[in-house]
Amino acid sequence: MVELKSYYYETTNGPYLELNEDQIVIDLPNSLFGVIDGFGGVGIGDKASEIVAESLKSLYVRVGGDPDATLPFYYSEQGILESNALINTFFYAQNELKNHFIDSDISNRGGASVLAAVVSENMFISVSTGNCMGILVRNGKVVGNSTPDILDANFDFRDKYFRTIPLNALGLYSDFKYVVNEVKIHPGDLFILMTDGCYSRLDRTDFKSIFLNKDYMLNEMGAEVLSRSNQQGNLDNQSVVLLQY
Repeated sequence: MVELKSYYYETTNGPYLELNEDQIVIDLPNSLFGVIDGFGGVGIGDKASEIVAESLKSLYVRVGGDPDATLPFYYSEQGILESNALINTFFYAQNELKNHFIDSDISNRGGASVLAAVVSENMFISVSTGNCMGILVRNGKVVGNSTPDILDANFDFRDKYFRTIPLNALGLYSDFKYVVNEVKIHPGDLFILMTDGCYSRLDRTDFKSIFLNKDYMLNEMGAEVLSRSNQQGNLDNQSVVLLQY
């Protein structure tokens, strides 16, 4: 089994906002990781991301390692236990958001984009909905591992505002779309999970110059992602997780 050698994470309200509506999930014993981008404003978006984070941690821990667990929302014979369990946490979080905001006017309801991942044996399994992004660095190449569901996913330009508005998210509609991605982990792989406050002002050249820089430690990569994004116009919350295998 390929072991996790090092990791780094950071979440911040960014250079402009006083409130951080992002959340990060790091559960090393259960190999569960995630970034969550809440929306809705004070007392709404931050609460939505908190609900999603707690849902991920509580339900996945209960069913992710139990082969006899009953999965309450979803099951596919094509998926392994861990991927089925992770998908179920998304449905559970959607249900929790619905119940929390059920008596609220539509203008006072919150939601969240989510990118969560688990590791089973040598498989890196991610599930995403909304505008979070995943990157895999392998053998000197930077490739997308989880593409955000946004208005414009062209990362050749960094001067487009509002292009990362999510087309799907938990709590946004009565139903949601999600994408599952499974990758076999190779020694040396680096996985990066980001909310849009990290990647929205960066392009492919930025990704390569940061993640392929052999002089950077993981914390320096994370700091450079945040700093460069802010220098190039970011005004949003920022969350990043780096996992080095």
